[in-house]
Amino acid sequence: MNRADWCYVSGWVSAQWERFLRRADFLMLLRAAADERRARLRMTLLYEASPPVEPTAESVMRQFAAAVRRVAYLSPNPRLADLFLQSGEWEEFRRVAKVMVGRTAPVGSEVSIPERLRAIWSGAAGEPALRPFVLAASVIARNAPRDGECEAWVDRVVDAHEIAALVSVADDLLSDVLREWVGTWARQRAAVALFRARKLGWNVPDFWPHWQRVGFDDPLLAAVALGPDSELPAALRGLGWREPEKALAEPEPAVHLGRQMEAQVEALASAARGIPFGPEPVFAFLWVLRREALDLRLVLSAVGAGMSEESVAAVLRATHD
Repeated sequence: MNRADWCYVSGWVSAQWERFLRRADFLMLLRAAADERRARLRMTLLYEASPPVEPTAESVMRQFAAAVRRVAYLSPNPRLADLFLQSGEWEEFRRVAKVMVGRTAPVGSEVSIPERLRAIWSGAAGEPALRPFVLAASVIARNAPRDGECEAWVDRVVDAHEIAALVSVADDLLSDVLREWVGTWARQRAAVALFRARKLGWNVPDFWPHWQRVGFDDPLLAAVALGPDSELPAALRGLGWREPEKALAEPEPAVHLGRQMEAQVEALASAARGIPFGPEPVFAFLWVLRREALDLRLVLSAVGAGMSEESVAAVLRATHD
């Protein structure tokens, strides 16, 4: 990797940091009338290139994807965008995978499957970026159970391949620092997914070998997936969580663990502002943009649902006023 190639995009994202919304800005959007809210959002990174229409919760992630692609266009290695956009492709893949194993299509219905996903499922997709999808399709076609747990099994196996794909993308970006950050993100995402599956009572031993095959053969993750409850706090602490006992005592412990995971990755990425140029500051910028999109989607949903300001403030990811 030639870091000088990243000079322009690193400088561009550095100049945009002050445009991120702060906690007080989100609460102001919640209180604002529709015209004022629309005008304020037109000044944000997410909506600056959009037509002057009423922003909705449903539009936020589309705006985020468009913004990520604009940054990727400026980057010498546009695969950086895949760290943030592949999740949408994996969601579509899940839908098709469940159809292909015959569990979600109503009898007699026609199911629309995009040609690209048909190529993935048949193994005909040759692009290097699509290899994780082809591998996942092959595993599902060979191993999917034919019982009532099929959909849960597909989701958990796809979770493993999706998270492993993050590591693959980071490898392609040729940055040891970024590889370490994404590796931490991937391991913690794996722990949250396995913990959630365990708490939902799914048959974790049945799909745990598929996690091992894609690189998650880790004693700490094995303890999260299969160990006794008494081992969970120590395993989570080993994976980087602080005070896991408090997290496990929460009414929705998987949600609490997920939020702490995001905070830890953001703390790692905050060091990127001291790196003059390279993929690291661009990743950090896109991570905060992702946080902003999730918060904005929450606020716009709250406007429609009439949620109180106190309820919204309690779950905002943004911490700075």
